Amino acid sequence: MEDHLKAGRSFSESEVKELAKSLLEILIYLHKQEPPVIHRDIKPSNILLHSRSGHSVGQVYLVDFGSVQNQAAKFGGTITVVGTYGYMAPEQFGGRSVPASDLYGLGSTLIYLVTGLHPTELAQQDLKIQFAARITHLNPNLVDWLEWMTEPSLSKRLSSAEEALRCLKNPSSIDKKSIALQPQGSDIKLTKNSEFIEIIFPPPGVGFGLIALFSTAVAATAILWGNFDYNKPFTNSEINLLILVMIAESLSVAVAVMFLFALFRKLRFRIDRQQISYSSHLLGLRWNNSKAAPRPDICQLEIEEIKSLMPDNNSSDIFWESQALREPYSRSFR
Repeated sequence: MEDHLKAGRSFSESEVKELAKSLLEILIYLHKQEPPVIHRDIKPSNILLHSRSGHSVGQVYLVDFGSVQNQAAKFGGTITVVGTYGYMAPEQFGGRSVPASDLYGLGSTLIYLVTGLHPTELAQQDLKIQFAARITHLNPNLVDWLEWMTEPSLSKRLSSAEEALRCLKNPSSIDKKSIALQPQGSDIKLTKNSEFIEIIFPPPGVGFGLIALFSTAVAATAILWGNFDYNKPFTNSEINLLILVMIAESLSVAVAVMFLFALFRKLRFRIDRQQISYSSHLLGLRWNNSKAAPRPDICQLEIEEIKSLMPDNNSSDIFWESQALREPYSRSFR
C-alpha cells in the first residue's frame, strides 16, 4: 500500500472503510490467540493489496510479523521498543504493547490515507494527531472513529478490534452524548459533544433605562398627537408638529424593537468541525452577527464586554480575525 501512496493514489471514504474492516477482522483473529498476537508495527508498507478492481481495495493482507516474534524470543519475551515512529502508540515507547496498540497503528495508517500526509507531518496537541481540519469532506462519524482509534491515552482509546469494528459499522454506538453545562448563578448555557461546542447567551432582560426611554417616547407621542388639530388647515407650525409626531412614533417603534431584543434575542456562539459562527436568534428568526469563518483561518478570538442601556446587565460581542489579517501565528480550536 505504501507504493500506492507514494504514487499519489487516493482512497475514497468507502475504500478506507472497506480497508479498515478487512484489517480489523485480521486483528480480531490475531488478538484472540493464546497468548494474543500483537503486530506492533502496522503501517502502509506492511499492508498488501491484491486484486483491486473498480472501487474495491481487493484482498487485504497484513505482513511482517517476523521481526517482532524474533525479538520476543531473543530477549526472553521482553521487548524494548518495537514499531515505526508516527504509527507507534505512546505506550510502545515505554516497551509496552497491548491489543489496543495495534488499533493506534491502524488508525494512524488510515489517517495517512485520508490526508495524504505521513502522521509525523501532522501537528499534534497533547500527543493527539490533529488531522480533522484537513478532511472536512469525510463523514464526521468516520472522523470521530479515527480520533477514537488514535487516542494517546489507553483508557480513552477503543480497547479491542471487535469494539472498533462494531463502532465502524454502527456509528450510533459511538458516544456522542451532549454535555450541557450551566455556570452556577448564570443563565448562559454551554453544550458540548464530539461534534461541536455551543454557547448560548440568554436575552439580557429589560432594565430601568429602557423602560424609562420607552415611557418617554410613548408619552411624547401622545402629547404631540393631543396638540394636533385635524380640522384646521395645515400651517407651518402644524407641519413642524406633524414632523415631531412622526419622529416620536419612530422612536417608539425603535424602542419597542429594543424591548423585543432585550426580552427574546439569544446569541449563539458555535464551534464545529468546519467553522466558527456567531449568530442571533429572535422569535424564530436567525442572522449572523459575524461572517462564519473556517476553523483553520481563525487565529484569534476576542470577547468584548459592552455596557447596555440596563446598568445591571452586560452583553458580549465576539469577533474573530482571519489568518490573512493577523500574523504570525494561527490557532485551531477543539
